[in-house]
Amino acid sequence: MKYLTLLNNLTSDQYLIDLQHTLNERQLLDENRNLSLTESTEQDFLEIFF
Repeated sequence: MKYLTLLNNLTSDQYLIDLQHTLNERQLLDENRNLSLTESTEQDFLEIFF
């Protein structure tokens, strides 16, 4: 719930930067910063698409 409150205060650019940072930390981005699910778990997949 706390995270939802924070989302309301973010601009689109800030949200995208945060998302990119999160995906990069979870090693879900390739060298071209494209989403790569080859190393993802089932939970990662579900969190991204749902």
